[in-house]
Amino acid sequence: MDIKSEFKSMLKRDKEWSDIIRIENLPRPIRKTSEILSYSGKSIWEWIALVLIWLIGNIFWKEWAITVAIGLGLLALVQLPIKRLVARKRPIGLWERKTRKKDPDSFPSGHAARTLMLAVLATGLGPAWLAVLLWVWALSVSLSRVSMGMHFISDTIGGLLLAVIVGVVWLHFHEGVLQYLVFLSLRYLHFPLW
Repeated sequence: MDIKSEFKSMLKRDKEWSDIIRIENLPRPIRKTSEILSYSGKSIWEWIALVLIWLIGNIFWKEWAITVAIGLGLLALVQLPIKRLVARKRPIGLWERKTRKKDPDSFPSGHAARTLMLAVLATGLGPAWLAVLLWVWALSVSLSRVSMGMHFISDTIGGLLLAVIVGVVWLHFHEGVLQYLVFLSLRYLHFPLW
């Protein structure tokens, strides 16, 4: 079997397994829970939370919020071009029609990538209780995106892997970058970041 036919076979299995997870025919409470989880992974909620954490948090939380915000920005700089380059169409479905028109591409899943990025960063930055909650939430959001028919399983796996890679790299370099940003903000803006 050549590479092209093997790849087509993998995509076919991915679609079949993703169809099994879809919950169109399951009871309304399960579908509603999946919808809520899917919506909870929208980037607007993450950015609102980060701004609030920065505004009301102590020094630890202000630094945490800035580190996570930059990490999410870096993730977007990697994830969005990959998504446009691959240009894999979303599964056929009616749910979230606006998203399907505005963002028809599916791989890698932005919801999966962003939510797991939060979990990876919380694992490296602390606190541990928050990291555990974010890992459970990120995996639940990823599953909900497949069950609601917005992604294939491989889309969410791709997003999760991308988040781990970008998150680990950012955790390795973040302290030096933050020190430089603090220097710049104090010197030129006369505004402390935390």
